[in-house]
Amino acid sequence: MFDNGYGYGGYRYNYLANAGVWVLIAAVLALVGGIVLYFTFLKKSNRGKYTGFLGWLYEFCHFRKLTIETILKITYLIGAIFITLASFALIGQNFLAFLIMLIFGNLFLRIMYEFTMITIGIWRNTKEINNTLHSRKKSGSAPSEPVQAAPRNPEPQQTPPRNPATPATKVCRTCGNVMEADAKFCRKCGSPFA
Repeated sequence: MFDNGYGYGGYRYNYLANAGVWVLIAAVLALVGGIVLYFTFLKKSNRGKYTGFLGWLYEFCHFRKLTIETILKITYLIGAIFITLASFALIGQNFLAFLIMLIFGNLFLRIMYEFTMITIGIWRNTKEINNTLHSRKKSGSAPSEPVQAAPRNPEPQQTPPRNPATPATKVCRTCGNVMEADAKFCRKCGSPFA
């Protein structure tokens, strides 16, 4: 029963008002703190500067290692054990239902987790490729010009006459590039050798 601010009702109102003020203060502090930490502690130039807990925290906040993989593996094991044990509750009532839950329940759970892990694997591989290309670009070992695809319908060019002194070479019919005799594709235009 509410008593207009006196007794239990008044205490509850004050508690909610204080909690609301604290939530507002927490939101402002989180906003300011997140921005300050991002531009000070988490700067890219700080990578490798921290060791111990600060190094772990830096890598953790940059999502270099995903915690979700470990959590997914643990929850998969918990789910598989639960489905297997829960299926035995059906063995006395309906043996077919027991088999369906035991086999297809575990199979469905496995497929669901595999799709999730495939998505994480694609993310990880894409990130590794990106990091490799980025490091090659910084070191100057990557080609400065983008690789151009071969034209879809290239016009056949005249094959230049072969030099009889070099019988261990092939000439590309598309672009005229001279290649080794054991080459399967032209290195210049990508056309296959017959």
